[in-house]
Amino acid sequence: MIKMKRNIKVFNYSFILRTIGLGMFNTLFNIYILENSNFSNAFLEKFLAIGNFSMAVSSYFIGFTIDRYNKKKLMLFFSSICAICIFGEVVISNEIVMYVVSVIYGIGAAGLITIVPPILMTYKTEENRNFIVYNRAINIISLTIGALLAGLLTGKQFSISIKNVLLIVPILYIVSIIVFTLHDNIASKSREKSKERNFYLKKLVSERYWILIIVAFLCLGFAPLLVNFINVYFYNRYNIDVSNIAYMYALINFCSGITIFFVSKMEFKSIKCIMSMVVLIILDNIILVVWNNLYIQVCCVFAYICLFELLTSYVYDIVLSKTNSNFHGRISGVIQASCNLSETLGIYIGGVMLGLKCYWLFFGVSIISTVVSIISIIILMKEKDD
Repeated sequence: MIKMKRNIKVFNYSFILRTIGLGMFNTLFNIYILENSNFSNAFLEKFLAIGNFSMAVSSYFIGFTIDRYNKKKLMLFFSSICAICIFGEVVISNEIVMYVVSVIYGIGAAGLITIVPPILMTYKTEENRNFIVYNRAINIISLTIGALLAGLLTGKQFSISIKNVLLIVPILYIVSIIVFTLHDNIASKSREKSKERNFYLKKLVSERYWILIIVAFLCLGFAPLLVNFINVYFYNRYNIDVSNIAYMYALINFCSGITIFFVSKMEFKSIKCIMSMVVLIILDNIILVVWNNLYIQVCCVFAYICLFELLTSYVYDIVLSKTNSNFHGRISGVIQASCNLSETLGIYIGGVMLGLKCYWLFFGVSIISTVVSIISIIILMKEKDD
């Protein structure tokens, strides 16, 4: 138990450092590219699309790797890839080379996202049964801190160039790697040969079960359309000043993270918990469509983020809990691939709907996707229980 507590602390410290860096990177990188005269106007869109596609495709294959090799070494490997690629993306000015770096970074980022849930499941006990939810809270808070730091360092008080602030990010990644070396090894429990493992997986997880997981997370990844467009949504609908939107966005995210952190301490009860979240999500979407008051909208967006983060985390936990731990990597890989593909699709479709100001359609699609996802999850839960 003492070793586990120490490992959890090491993981959290490493995760926080890396995620603060990611928050800084997400805030400044797009602006850095747009202001850089070495890149064409169409470069950023292609660069991001290539990275997203790389993440989606590689997630599935990375899942197999996670089940087969030492998870600590893989975490260090994926973190190192991301650190090197982020440094490269800041200093390289050739578009072709940047596209290659985007592919490699996508693989590293997919590895980090995919490996975290299987590692978290190794910490799971009766005392910390909602560790995936807890990690979501830390993720949101750390990203927000990173975004605020990026704004502070590039602001009038410090006036550090965007490029120099971005160069801090790989340093934070390197420090997080050093911290994680203190973690004990997380070896794969299964020593079976590859063919035997695949045969066992097919017996353990039916094709129907795989299909249900894919459908559930395709819809769940697509459903929270607003998450990627909160700034644009408030700007288009209320014409709020950009700086005020930035502060409001940071406040919403920070409050969401704190709320999820405290909720992670509570005990959940399967279907009742899921259904109550779905009902609240539906009500929240309806209010966002029909109630135009800005303060109500801010409260609803706060609830929107909390509910979807909790729902996704809890469903993720349910799926992994009902699967043999030897195959958590593959399950996590399929989940991440599904979420990445549908989120990418959601970014394109959501952007079009917001541009046309079709808010009723925007939130209606979100409701339908959530309902389809939960129907799949309920069927999946009953199938595994049977």
